[in-house]
This record gives sequence, structure tokens and C-alpha cells, in this order.
Amino acid sequence: MSFGYQILGFGGGEAAQEFPSATGGTITTVDTDYKLHTFTADGQFIFTAGTDPTYGSKVEFLLVAGGGGGAGGGSGAGGGGGYYYNTGVQFTVTTGTYAIDVGAGGSAGQYDPPQDEAGAGEATTFSTLSAAGGGIGGNTGDTGGQGGSGGGGGHHANAGGQGNVPSVSPSQGNSGGTAGPGPDPAVQIKGGGGGGATGSGGGSYWNGGAGGANSPIDSTQRAGGGGGASAGHLPPGGPGGAGGGGEGNYGYSNNGTAGGVNQGGGGGGGYGHDGYAGGSGIALIYYKFQ
Repeated sequence: MSFGYQILGFGGGEAAQEFPSATGGTITTVDTDYKLHTFTADGQFIFTAGTDPTYGSKVEFLLVAGGGGGAGGGSGAGGGGGYYYNTGVQFTVTTGTYAIDVGAGGSAGQYDPPQDEAGAGEATTFSTLSAAGGGIGGNTGDTGGQGGSGGGGGHHANAGGQGNVPSVSPSQGNSGGTAGPGPDPAVQIKGGGGGGATGSGGGSYWNGGAGGANSPIDSTQRAGGGGGASAGHLPPGGPGGAGGGGEGNYGYSNNGTAGGVNQGGGGGGGYGHDGYAGGSGIALIYYKFQ
């Protein structure tokens, strides 16, 4: 006689899934029992929750936004993209599909008058979470833009933009540097360095702020600020911050660099030349699967 039900796990049906599973992005197995989904472009994270009370619906994440573009002529560097991750407390998701938007890097500022502003980096988002794009480098007479990390100030001692805007915890970035004269009188700095995930942009030394490698799920350094440009005719321009920050140029020459792709690096500033574009971001999602 049948009573119209099945006993799970004894051939009459399947046992409930204990741990989560998901598709989307590039999937790798790490630390034996964990899956890492890497998104270097827009995509979908399709999640199936499990029943385990600790791990069944929990993920960890790292979101890196696009870096800001460096200014042209005014020589302020772009700020690194926001570097936002959860630590200690995992993020709860439910069964369903989540759009992943990976932020593009900001466009380079143009030198030819009138100087066109650089573009801010774009946000990287997952569910309700968002890392803010890096701020733009400041043109002559302008402050740097605010963002995940702030852009460097344009020459004539303009301030850098504020980082960690909007505010999240842990902080997603730092402020850009104030433009000013360099330590060597023969090499006058003209623009501040962009802020990075773990350091502010430089002023008198015009370097970009260092990127972060402090996420518990990714040891690669990312979200470095761009280096400000120098008016001197001898190298170097300001070095970009570790983690993809682009180098600033020096003395009218085309020798700066863009921010690192999928690192969220800020673009280097340009003096007497176009600036350099910011680098695109990345999204990482990590969970226990067995």
C-alpha cells in the first residue's frame, strides 16, 4: 500500500542539496572544497542554495571597479577603482540569477584645447553590492574627482579627490594627491597621483597610491592609482601604484601608460599630452561547495 510520499535518500527520491552550487563566469576549484567564479566582463551568476546551516546560502565576494582616466594637459592621474570585499561575515544569497556588471575604465582626458575631462571609472556590481568607479584626474586648475579612490589634483596645487565615496566598510579606497612642486627643482611636478585601494596618491612625489591585495579570496594586487605627470623633460613621470596603476608621462612625450585591464588601475596623467585611460574592473565570487 502506498501512502503517497517518498523517503529521501533511500532510492525513492534525491537527498536535498547540502552545499550551494552555481554557474557563471570562469569557474575554478581552490583550497580543495571551494569554487571561485571570476567575471572579467558582464555576465550572470546563477546560484542554487543548499541546506547546510553555515554554508548553504553564503558567498564571499571581491568587486573591483574600473579605474578613473588621467587628465590631459592638467596631468592629474586617475584614481583606482573601488576595491570592495566582505570579510568575516559572508553574504547571503538565495536561489536565482544575479546580474554581474564589470565596470569599464574611464576614458583618457584630451590635451588639445579646450581640454576635455577624463572619464570616471564605472562601478562593478553584484546583487545589491557595488564598488564605485575611480575618480578622474584633475585638469589644470581643477581638483581630482571623487570615487572608489580619488583622482589626483591638476597642477597649480589643486587637491586630489576624496576616496571611499560612497563610504563602505572596509574602505574601498583612498584619496588622490595634491599637485605641487617635486623634490627635485629640475623636475617640476604638475599633477597629483591617483589614490589606490591601500594608499593615498602622492603629491610632491607624484606617485599613485598602492592597490590592494588584502581580500581573503584573491592575492593579486589590484586597484592601484595612476601616477601624475611631470613637466620635466627627463624621465620619469610619476610611477603608478602597484596593482595596475598607469605611469604618468613627462615633458610632452607619449610615455605614460593606461591602467591595468581587469585590475581597476587608474590611468596616468599627461603633461602637454593626452592623459591615459583607466583599466577595467573584475568581480570574484567564492563559496564552499563540498
